[in-house]
Amino acid sequence: MLEDNVYHIALGNLYRIFGSNSIKFFPMYRSYPVVPYENSQPLSFDLFFFLSRFAPSIAVYNIFTLTAAIMGLIVGYKFYKAFIRNSYLSLLLSVILLGSPYFYYHARSHHDLSQYWLLLIGMYATIFYNERLEQKGWGFRSLILGALFGLVTVFSNYYGFFLLMFHAIYISIYSLLYKRYKSRLLLLFKSSLISLVPFFLLGVFFLRNYLLLLRTSLTDFTTPARTLEDFFYFTSRPWYFLLPPIDNPLLGKLSSSALSYLQDDWGYWLTGNFFKQEHSASYIGYSVLFLSLLGVCRTLFPRGRLSFVACRKVFSLFSRTSKAYTSQARARPVYRKEVYLMHKNILISLALSTVVLFSLTMPPYFTIALHKIYTPSYVSYLMFPMFRSLVRLSELINIIVLIFAGYGLLFFNSWADFTIAAKFPKMSERTRAFIISLFVFVITVFAVSEKYIPLKVTKYSYPPSILSYIKENLPKDSVIAVYPFSNVNEYMFWISYTQRPIINPRGFGQGSFGFESDKFTENLVSCEGMQEAIDLGVGYVLVYNISSLSSRIVDFITHNQFLKQLYVYKTNISGEDSFSQEIILYKIEKDSFLVSSCYN
Repeated sequence: MLEDNVYHIALGNLYRIFGSNSIKFFPMYRSYPVVPYENSQPLSFDLFFFLSRFAPSIAVYNIFTLTAAIMGLIVGYKFYKAFIRNSYLSLLLSVILLGSPYFYYHARSHHDLSQYWLLLIGMYATIFYNERLEQKGWGFRSLILGALFGLVTVFSNYYGFFLLMFHAIYISIYSLLYKRYKSRLLLLFKSSLISLVPFFLLGVFFLRNYLLLLRTSLTDFTTPARTLEDFFYFTSRPWYFLLPPIDNPLLGKLSSSALSYLQDDWGYWLTGNFFKQEHSASYIGYSVLFLSLLGVCRTLFPRGRLSFVACRKVFSLFSRTSKAYTSQARARPVYRKEVYLMHKNILISLALSTVVLFSLTMPPYFTIALHKIYTPSYVSYLMFPMFRSLVRLSELINIIVLIFAGYGLLFFNSWADFTIAAKFPKMSERTRAFIISLFVFVITVFAVSEKYIPLKVTKYSYPPSILSYIKENLPKDSVIAVYPFSNVNEYMFWISYTQRPIINPRGFGQGSFGFESDKFTENLVSCEGMQEAIDLGVGYVLVYNISSLSSRIVDFITHNQFLKQLYVYKTNISGEDSFSQEIILYKIEKDSFLVSSCYN
């Protein structure tokens, strides 16, 4: 359930109990950055650890998740109100954004990425900064913007990277639409240099220990390599924006059928990769997509065939100025109400930025008749290979799409108000407003329901009895290896309870020994792997769900005299979330282990 957040919970509890000495629970990784400010995202990491000193890590995790939801709702409301100038619709748009699968999937895996409100603040700051660029005080605003992006980066390096990317794309497009774009680009270059000063100062302040940690010869902490294959797996596909999450109770089965067809029947080589925690978060929603297309038609193409007659000349009233961000171009009353629109260049820039961001979420290349067609994400791979999960850019796309959906709702409100007033002239304005508001609320409920992912609240009160056995019977300096690798997190979650070290936690490696957790675990069920475990001081092996393993692995574990079975734990839970689990603890009889007998 908690996925990658297990490490924050486990390490946070250890740090609360043992302080910096908690590093002893990872015998091969004395240099792992458990101590504050020795992490690539120190602001979020250390804040979590600081709070974990005063409360259990699960409580801290719940606080982070609840804070993300509240801040997302508040900041989202403020963000959308700056565009559409309607409190009720802005709140509904904020609710739709909060109800997106992106938030719930990342709340399970990455508590820093669940704080999507940081993206809203950064995008708002970019647009605000851009609109006031040529006014007095542009240097000070550049310093503030650089400081903001620096703080976001040290809280979540992905969000910092995404905001820098959005900033460059949006401002470049806007400047090209500007009449005096050459002089504006020169000013942008100067302001960018100023913004880099606080950005790098904050980076040096927060990341200095992390950078020193990577340089020192004492560290064996290694960063996993990001290959081109990773970019194929962790980028999106066009259909992922149109397929609801497979966990959605309303439309999830349809998505499962569509994905099965794409993977099995079509068989194109790019249709096989699907990772629901990342790819399902791309989903826009059919209702939101319809409203956003309506908003685009009514704002960017008011003279199109699909345009309402009363909206055709709405942009002819816009003043072509570069006033403060808060100043809005005002349209002539549409039907019986007035619709406020941002400056047209802002809307065009946002629309084109969405197209660029969409292209960046695509795989590095695709093939047509065996010819490679490269996409912008290939450039990102060459320049920034550490940021492989470009599918997460879908959250920026969803944020922008909801802006146009808000305009779609505004024009729908005007049309509905005019239509009702024409057919029911005696109906009061208050009654009309209530009916329209109720109908828009129903649209919002549907928009949220097609994105909805059921929440599962799990109560962690009592550990499995086998963990109690480990705590009460194994020496405190015992080192445990967990097999298979997919179950490592289950032991990691309870490590603060067992207080017995683990040799192979996920994502760890020791370069000087050529040690990598995943390879060590995979090789553990072999004679060479068992010898390596003994050499590294491993005394016990914890095996999860042995009945699901291959017969060769089962034979190796059960038919060797050097593995002594100590405890067997089995459980069956029935109900909606029925499952069975089996955990067996083995002791390695080091004295009886011989490579020759192992092969026999």
